[in-house]
Parts: sequence; C-alpha cells; structure tokens
Amino acid sequence: MCCVYVLWFLRPALSRACLQRLAADLQADGERESAIIRSRGNAAKLVLSAEGHRASTLLRARGDAQAKTLLATCEAEAVKHIRRAVKDEVRAVDYLAAVEYINKLQVMAAGRGNTEVVLVPIETVQAVGNMSGLTTAAARMSAGHK
Repeated sequence: MCCVYVLWFLRPALSRACLQRLAADLQADGERESAIIRSRGNAAKLVLSAEGHRASTLLRARGDAQAKTLLATCEAEAVKHIRRAVKDEVRAVDYLAAVEYINKLQVMAAGRGNTEVVLVPIETVQAVGNMSGLTTAAARMSAGHK
C-alpha cells in the first residue's frame, strides 16, 4: 500500500502497475479467505451430516427394538388366549404349528413363485390334524351336534 502513495506522485504509469499488482494481491487474499471459509463450511457439513446419520440410526434401532418387544408381548398374549380357548384338548404350541403349516400350504397352493403342483402325503395332513387336536375336537363337536 505504501507503494501506491509513493509511486502515485512520481510516475503515473508505474502507479497504475502498482495498483494492478495491489488489486491482484487483494483478489488472491480474498480467494484464499473464501477457500478457507468454504473448507470450514464443508467440514462442518460433514460433521453435522455424520451426527445426523448416527442419531437417525440410533432412533431407528430403538424403534425396531421396541417393535420386536411389542410383537413378542402380543404373541405371548395370543398364545395365552389360545391356551384358554382350547383348554386341555390341544396344546397351544401344537395348534399354532398346525396353523402355520396350513398357512404355508395355502401360499404354496396359491401358486406364488414357480410352484404349480404341491403334493402332500396324506400322512402329513393327518399328522397336522392330530398334532393340532383339530381332528378330535371336530369329532367331539360333530358328535355333540348329532
């Protein structure tokens, strides 16, 4: 800056060159400061993004854990209700296994996927019926209605 005042009075041609050099220096300083500020902003953006992702992951994990706990509690209540409903005729776990087996057979019979024909041995069907106690319960109910 001192150069500008000295050269301004001595030689107008040199003062213009000095002013241009000063302008170039100031522009370079501004660009350097801009790059530093931009770099700090990008660093802050990365940090905040990582913190947000971490918080999101933790909240999602907590929600998933609560959902699993709630689902297990509901399933336990369902088993209790089934146990009360079937009393001593059938074990609740056998009944649930038979229902699940039947549901899987329905999915296979609906033809989802590449399955066209499902062959199930009759012994398997009878075993499911016996395991669930449905056969004996149905026989008792039909005998009671006659």
